Amino acid sequence: MDITLFTNGHKSILASSNGQVYTLDSALIFQDPDLFKDRFTYQIKRLFNIQDLSAIDNVVFAITGLINSKNNTILKTYLLNDVSRTRVFDWFNFNEVLKYVFDSSKIFLVNDAFATTIGVLNTLDNIKLPSVILTLNDGIGVGVIDSSNNIISLEWGGDFVKSIGMSV
Repeated sequence: MDITLFTNGHKSILASSNGQVYTLDSALIFQDPDLFKDRFTYQIKRLFNIQDLSAIDNVVFAITGLINSKNNTILKTYLLNDVSRTRVFDWFNFNEVLKYVFDSSKIFLVNDAFATTIGVLNTLDNIKLPSVILTLNDGIGVGVIDSSNNIISLEWGGDFVKSIGMSV
C-alpha cells in the first residue's frame, strides 16, 4: 500500500492507494517539526488501521513551497511555517526525519503544483493538450502538460511574488 500526504496549509489530506481518504487539520501533523515523525506515523496507523509500517510500500508528500525532490527536503514553505507553533519547516529533510521508519527509497517529496497537475492529467478524460494548470496556495504554482503528457512544474511563493500584473 502507498500513502500520500497532501498539504496546502491548514488542511491536509491523507490517502492510501486502496482508496481511503481522510482530511484533517494540518496542525495534527505539522504543529512541531520535532514531533512530525511521531504525529505522522500515529495518524497513518490510526486512520488506515496499520499495525506494521513495513506494510507501506511508498510514502509521498505533496507540499506547498519550494522543495528539493532529489533529497526530499523542503527548502521554503510559508504555509507549513504558519502552522508550526515552534520552529520553521525550512530545510526539513524527510529522509533524515523518517530514516528509522522508512527506507529513503520509499519516500518521495513533490511540490503540490506538480501533484495537482498529475491529478488533473489522470482524472480529466477530455483535457485539451497542451494545458497549463495554475494552483494558488502559498504562492502561484504552474504545471504545464505538453502534447505528449509530459509535465513541467514550477512554483513561486511568498516573498518570491511581490505582485502580479498583466498588460493587454
